[in-house]
Amino acid sequence: PCLPELTFAVSTIHIMSLPRYRSSQLSCRVCMMSARGLCIVSGGTGVIGLDIVKRLAESGRHVAVMSRSEEALKRVADIPSAHGLVVDWAEAKSVDEAVRAAAAIAKDNGLPGVRGVVCCAGATSNQLLLRTTDAALEEMMAANFMPTMRLVRASLRYTDMLKAGDASVVALSSVVAGKGNVRQ
Repeated sequence: PCLPELTFAVSTIHIMSLPRYRSSQLSCRVCMMSARGLCIVSGGTGVIGLDIVKRLAESGRHVAVMSRSEEALKRVADIPSAHGLVVDWAEAKSVDEAVRAAAAIAKDNGLPGVRGVVCCAGATSNQLLLRTTDAALEEMMAANFMPTMRLVRASLRYTDMLKAGDASVVALSSVVAGKGNVRQ
């Protein structure tokens, strides 16, 4: 189920919560993103992110795939329009550099710039929210919320997304409150 869209200036932010991953639900929002320009996908080598990368590439888009691991980026090596970038999400400087590299990839490929950001990177904790300690919540915020905010901030600072008029940010979250599942 999608939460209401929030509009800021010329960019749209779609906030989605996926109680259980369904690629058809996700595709409707991601495919609404501008067909022009490059799309940045954080967590593009995980289950949800890799599906997004493939769908964007199949629709003709170039994708900057951001991952913590060079090894994980091998999962997108066979996708011609996917460009892998290693990022240390805990360091704002690393995120800034990766976004600048993504903007350069767009320019090098003759694209009008970065037109979309899909944030689906993060770590999960296989415990029920109602039993989670404050320390564990703070750790999850540091691993999930802060990297997303760093990526969106860097994308707005170092790309032309705000000027473009047709750029989007899609932030995904997988939340489990009643029954925990492995990798969710």
